[in-house]
Amino acid sequence: MIVRDLMTADPAVIRPEATLDEALDLMEELDVRHLPVMSDGALLGVVSDRDLLATAGALAFRPGKESEAATLADRLGAELTTVSSDDSVVTAAVDLVLGRIGCLPVVDDGRLVGILTEFDLARAYSDACRCSPELSDLDPRVEAEMSANPVTIAPDETLATAAQRLEELGVRHLPVVDDGALVGILSDRDLRKAAARDLAETRAVSAAMTKRPLTVDRDRKLSVATILMHEAKISSLPVVENGRLVGILTLTDLLDHCMNALREPDAPRR
Repeated sequence: MIVRDLMTADPAVIRPEATLDEALDLMEELDVRHLPVMSDGALLGVVSDRDLLATAGALAFRPGKESEAATLADRLGAELTTVSSDDSVVTAAVDLVLGRIGCLPVVDDGRLVGILTEFDLARAYSDACRCSPELSDLDPRVEAEMSANPVTIAPDETLATAAQRLEELGVRHLPVVDDGALVGILSDRDLRKAAARDLAETRAVSAAMTKRPLTVDRDRKLSVATILMHEAKISSLPVVENGRLVGILTLTDLLDHCMNALREPDAPRR
């Protein structure tokens, strides 16, 4: 399988003079998380919603001011990892996982022809498991890949506390637990939306969390969890057993596993 089979061709792009707010608005309008930045036909970089949210200071609850003035040109890094449409999906998976990046621009002969995201690779993994019985040994139960006993937060704790906890732990999602029961999940994206709605940092987590989150049982196959994430366009799933939280599975966990699962049968495994 090659990149061309999975990529989104001719993706929407944005100019470097656009502001952070304009980029976030376009992402929301198009329901995408990444935008290539182009100028006069040249690819300058890629911005993600998380890049922009962190820059805008959403986790520190400083909405609006900084993002209104800053442009994308001010935020582009020097390094840009790309792939060609003829590269193998395994090559792309390695670049995504090891680089901890959410997408790869697809460039042929110096021209942007597509974009490949984490969700595209997750879909390839679930499709491969469904269509190839010989891959059954590479489709373990969710409990084999999840992070057990994740750090949680209570619904009555403040958004400021949640932001600090996310930053200290270096994670993007906090299950919200009340008296032992899972009642929601809070992500860094939820915090950005709270900041945009001018919710004070003293407001409770319950005001910004996603209520009744999608979950997966620890005994389900990993490919099933992958399908759930892909269809819902979410990057984490609380893992439950008899309705109680026992872990969390993230898109990064899936991609770590996918690097091996998507290899050709005769390819050496990592």
